[in-house]
Amino acid sequence: GRLRTAGGGPAGPGAYAVRIDKLSVRPADAALPEDETGVEVIYVTSEYAGSTMMHFFRHAGGRVIEVEHHLSHREPETFDPGASYRLSWGVGDGRVLPLA
Repeated sequence: GRLRTAGGGPAGPGAYAVRIDKLSVRPADAALPEDETGVEVIYVTSEYAGSTMMHFFRHAGGRVIEVEHHLSHREPETFDPGASYRLSWGVGDGRVLPLA
């Protein structure tokens, strides 16, 4: 399906963007609340970066999407390499940025 935003985007071609700290990881078959949108991804790996964990997922189009997890918030989740997940975020957190 199409990704949703709370507002409009540029008049011409654009790129959809979400801050990495706004993403949530859910099971692949999870139903999303009405005020969220998301994409299916495959888990690749995680990296410890001091006070954060960076989790890397591959989208069906081949792009890698990073998800940031602050260790001060809660214990980090563990994910199975090669397994499917759903990344989700609030509709208001997505932005369409103009392409130059």
